[in-house]
Amino acid sequence: MLGILLVSLLGILIAVPILFKEDAKKAVDDAIAEQVNAHVFYDQEGLQSFFI
Repeated sequence: MLGILLVSLLGILIAVPILFKEDAKKAVDDAIAEQVNAHVFYDQEGLQSFFI
């Protein structure tokens, strides 16, 4: 029973960043736009490695 619970939680922790990647990217873009008065460019690979 405990093993099934742990495997399920691990699966959810892995799946959430993959499923909501675009939403997270938009949230980061919006937060940067609110805080910085400049054009900000960042590497998509850097954002991907942050979530995985």
